[in-house]
Amino acid sequence: MDYTGIIKRAWKLVWKHKILWLFALFASSLTAGLHFDSSGSGTHLITRGDDLPSHIPPFLRQGNYELFRRLSEIPPLAWVWIMLSIIALVFLLSLISLLVSTAARGGLIKGLLIAEDRYTDNRLTFKEVWRAMKPFFWRLLFLRVLIGIGGLILSFILIIAFIISIILTLGLSLCLIVPLTILAIPVGWLINAFVGMSSVALIDEDLDTFKALARSWEVATKNIWPTLATMFFISLISFLTTIFVLLFLFLGSLPLVIAISRLVEPTTALWVIGAILLLLAFILIIFIGMWANTLVHGIFVLAWRRLKFLSNIENLQPSSDLQPTQQADDENIAEVATGENSGNIPAPTETDEVPPQA
Repeated sequence: MDYTGIIKRAWKLVWKHKILWLFALFASSLTAGLHFDSSGSGTHLITRGDDLPSHIPPFLRQGNYELFRRLSEIPPLAWVWIMLSIIALVFLLSLISLLVSTAARGGLIKGLLIAEDRYTDNRLTFKEVWRAMKPFFWRLLFLRVLIGIGGLILSFILIIAFIISIILTLGLSLCLIVPLTILAIPVGWLINAFVGMSSVALIDEDLDTFKALARSWEVATKNIWPTLATMFFISLISFLTTIFVLLFLFLGSLPLVIAISRLVEPTTALWVIGAILLLLAFILIIFIGMWANTLVHGIFVLAWRRLKFLSNIENLQPSSDLQPTQQADDENIAEVATGENSGNIPAPTETDEVPPQA
């Protein structure tokens, strides 16, 4: 498979149809865990403003003691309702995120497929992509929910199996962590490819959820090495994108990092400059992420088309049930050509009589 040609083609499609970047902005499924610091360092915040660490901005130190004093006066029952409200809010936001990301991913995949099949120079429009995505939304949503539930169950089973193996082998199975980690890389690539191909198959071939899973399994298992190579290039692009993101974040926060590392109290002006630099870095990171996500989806969609074509070629094999019939037809043609078995065919009779003339 021509991987260089796929990457170049995806690059051209991504750069030409920039409306797909908007879908790529919301297509990523990013999860962020909440970190609760249970150490004793958190108690240092409930102090007076002049006792706070010097690296905290001055405008945040003002009135800090009064804020925490009021929070400490809230009754415990109110904290219970606050936590329940936070859980409900997180669930609602997660549901909205799932709906938006599903619509965005469906639009991104469908838009790339339309762009690949288009032979004109017309650029895609948001309305065109949105209308083309709508018939696949609920099937794609059900597919993502089904895959998510299956992933949770599989992760739970693997964790339980790993714990049981440690107990039964008295910890000797921990020696297999390094080889298992190395083996997990290609296995993880194949699983991610299977999951991604199921979404593309559902939209590209207009399949239902379970047929899309079966089709994805068929294509992935028949093209294991090309699938691994495709996932390698996608992982490489994602890694380089992460490096650029971290670099821009570091450059944006560099003035504040230098000031804090030298134990110099940052002024309000320095905090404002640092905030502006971080804002610019954040905007640049958003555009880099949109472009990279669109490029990765483009490479994956184009690779799916090539792998599907290779899989269809393997399926176009002559059936063994038709071979005897074809052989019999060939024998009959040969017999007619050589004149064999002609004795069984009666010869036409001709008469010499001339019809009477009137």
